[in-house]
Amino acid sequence: MKAEQVIPVRSSGWKPRVFAGMAGLSPGLRDVIRDEGSLTDILEALCGKDFNVRVLSQSLSRPALDECALLEIDNRRWALVREVLLLAGDSPLVYARSVLPLDTLTGRHRRLRQLGRTPLGRVLFSDPSMTRGDMQFAQFRFALGGAKFGDHVIWGRRSVFYLAGKPLLVNEIFLPHLDSLCQVGVTGK
Repeated sequence: MKAEQVIPVRSSGWKPRVFAGMAGLSPGLRDVIRDEGSLTDILEALCGKDFNVRVLSQSLSRPALDECALLEIDNRRWALVREVLLLAGDSPLVYARSVLPLDTLTGRHRRLRQLGRTPLGRVLFSDPSMTRGDMQFAQFRFALGGAKFGDHVIWGRRSVFYLAGKPLLVNEIFLPHLDSLCQVGVTGK
């Protein structure tokens, strides 16, 4: 599976809490999805030196309406939208879409414009002013290279983070290879 071919297709709708469908997940993956700490730290612990970030895109654009509502910004406002894959070697583990309103990218947070391959989570969780809003969860269908995989469902979460009171939204979609890696990490196989 090539990392560039992973495309989230459709969400079942974001829910403010974990719901029953998550019971079918492996315990390791369920723990990762529910964890409120740094996903970067978890992935680095699971992958070691194989953990890396591939930037798919980063540009100024208008966020989706539901993203604007969560960020409490006008839907005509521009934001820096960053899409990345978090990988173990070449295997995609997480697709992440971050939405950073321009008002957030001021002062010392201006550096967020030039993250490159640095994980956003590393910056967020090292900032003493960071707070995290409530997480929301959703199920997604996904495609590889444009081919839809029928009933294959994956999970995502999102939450608004605040740096010195200024918001940014992080959406994380957990891809199938992460489940395998979690099972190995949990069981030690």
